[in-house]
This record gives sequence, C-alpha cells and structure tokens, in this order.
Amino acid sequence: MGRRKRTKSQASPNFLFEQPGKRLTMSNQSPVATSPNGNFIAQVPGYQGQFLPPHTQFMTPPQYQQQCTQSSMPTMPINQAIMEKLEAMDKRLNKLDIIESQISNLTQKMTVIDQRVSSLESKVHEQNSKLTEFEVSRNFDSQSNDEIRKKQCDIDKQVKSGLESNKKVMSECESLKQETHRLSEEVIDLQSRSMRDNLLFFNFDEDISAEARKNEDCCSKIYTFCKNDLGMADAQTRIQIDRAHRIGKFTPGKKRPIVAKFNHTPDKIEVKQKVLERKDAISIRCSDQYPKVIQDRRKKLIPELIKARDENKEAVLRYDKLYINGSLFRETPLGDI
Repeated sequence: MGRRKRTKSQASPNFLFEQPGKRLTMSNQSPVATSPNGNFIAQVPGYQGQFLPPHTQFMTPPQYQQQCTQSSMPTMPINQAIMEKLEAMDKRLNKLDIIESQISNLTQKMTVIDQRVSSLESKVHEQNSKLTEFEVSRNFDSQSNDEIRKKQCDIDKQVKSGLESNKKVMSECESLKQETHRLSEEVIDLQSRSMRDNLLFFNFDEDISAEARKNEDCCSKIYTFCKNDLGMADAQTRIQIDRAHRIGKFTPGKKRPIVAKFNHTPDKIEVKQKVLERKDAISIRCSDQYPKVIQDRRKKLIPELIKARDENKEAVLRYDKLYINGSLFRETPLGDI
C-alpha cells in the first residue's frame, strides 16, 4: 500500500513556463510560440492552429483579453505557486504515509485485541458452561430444599402435636404428683396412726450372743422396768402390751431400741409420763414412734425448738409441727432471705 514519494521533477507538468517574451518549450521538445502580449501559444504536432492554455480555451475574446491583461500584472511566478502546492501535496502525502503507518499499528493492535477477545470469548463460554452447571446444581438444591422444607413442615407439625401431647402428659404428671403426694401423706398418716400406741425404749441391755438375742423376751423386760424403776407394782396385770421387739440391725457395742405396742392408749401415756418424771433417776428413755418421713421432719425442727426455749419462748413439738408461743413455725424459703 505504500506510495512512492513524488520528486519535484516527476510532479512537474508537461509545460515549462518562463517569463513573458521568452520562448518556452515542452518536455517533449514541441515548439512553443508566444502571443503578442507575452503569453505563450503552444504549437502541438498534428494540430493546425494555436493551442491556448486550458483555462482560456472557453473564453470569449474580451474575456481572454482581460485574462491576458490580468496575467501580465506583476504577480508571484506561476511555477513558484505550483511548487508550493506540490510541496503542500507532498506534506499531505507524508501525512498519509504517517497515517498509513498508524493504521498498520492499529491493525496489529486490533489483531492482538481480536486474540484477546477470542480468549475472553472462550473464557466466557467456559464460564457460561459453569453457570449452566451451577444452575442445574442450584435447581437440584432448590428441589432438595423444597423437600427439606416439606419434611420440616411435617416435623414441625409432629413436634407441635408432640408438644401438645407433652403438655397433656405434663398436666397428667402434675396431677399424678399431687395425687401421689396426697396418697403418700395418707400412707404416712396411716403409719402414724398404726404407731400411735407404740413407745420406743432406749438403753435396755442387749445380749451379745445370737441365741440369747433370739430368745430375748422384750415384754418381760418392760414389765420388770415398770415395776422396779417406775414403781408400778401391778404393771403386768394392769398394763397390756400386745408385742415388743427390738428394731434395727445388731451392731456390737450398741443397744438397739425396743418398740412396744400397748393395747390401750392411756397405758402408753401413763408409762411415758412416769419415764419423764423419773428421767433424772433412771437411764432408760422413751419416746413416741413415728414413720421415717415424720422423724426427718422432726429432726429439722428440733434445733428451732431448742433455740426458742433458750429464748424463754413457749415451744411445743407436736407430730411434725412446731408451735412457738402458740403460732405455727414455718421455715423461711431461701429466696426470701
């Protein structure tokens, strides 16, 4: 695409111009004649007549005369103007060459850009395929999530139903607890009623040998104690004991208490009162028998009983209740401290 730069000799026209009055010749050595006013008239071989310049061929005689008159005016030489125009054309051609070089560079850059675009297109295609796979995976995950949501809804319904059932069960359990507590209190009351005619005797000597313990007569020991220590001479005939025996597991060096069931409550109260009256003179002690639950409750109240009596307050422990100055004592909850 490159153009060869024109030289000034190549860019010149076929006519060579000179100053007015001088003979001009063409590049092909054709004879040239001048007009009377100093302009040239070219003699063309094979052509009879005068050959006028191209810009004067279509002028009328007056216009031509005027043109000839204007051309005779002192102006810049025509060949100099043509040379300037040619130089301007050369500059433009040089600019065209520069533009052509720039276009070539742009073409190379466009080639690199095309390669990059092709690479990007391949990457975009790869990404599109990955996106397609991702969409497929997402659709699968969406279906899985829908199934999970459905199962979750079923589980929530089951849990809700289970909670309602649990509430019912808890309510029933609470009712059962209350009923159990009531029954337990009734059983304790029945046990207490069955033990209300019983007395526990402490510090009675106990034989060491198993055979002697097996043949021990606890009723006789109590009658003897009532006669000799309590001064009740007719105890064996007046007081009736249904049965008496030791309670607890035998331990060497310890004396197990004897529980005696009296046939009549007044007899029990009389023996108990006699023991309290002679407590300073005898080593035997006695107390009422209670179920284990009541015994534990009484053990918790005994320190309060002692404390109230030390403060010169009237304190009485009845069954599992402590009365101080006639008022029922109640333990202070930990949250109220």
